[in-house]
Amino acid sequence: MRGPVTTNNTALMQSLAVAGVGLLYPLEPLIADELARGSLRIVLEPYAPAVPGLFLYFPSRAQVSPALKAFVDVARGRAIPRISSA
Repeated sequence: MRGPVTTNNTALMQSLAVAGVGLLYPLEPLIADELARGSLRIVLEPYAPAVPGLFLYFPSRAQVSPALKAFVDVARGRAIPRISSA
């Protein structure tokens, strides 16, 4: 979906979605109050992940920086433990 606003500010995304400007892909607990009030509703539910987890989105065409690779490794639980010199 392409639109006039692209942001990584969660509060702004939420405000824009409540205002009807676009779609939001949040962690559901962060919008629980809006869902309960009816100011937001879940759409495209068949495309939503059915299991809880950590999801990381980054450009696949770009070269992955060492810092991002390290973060992904830690997030996946694959980080190599540091060897202590003590």
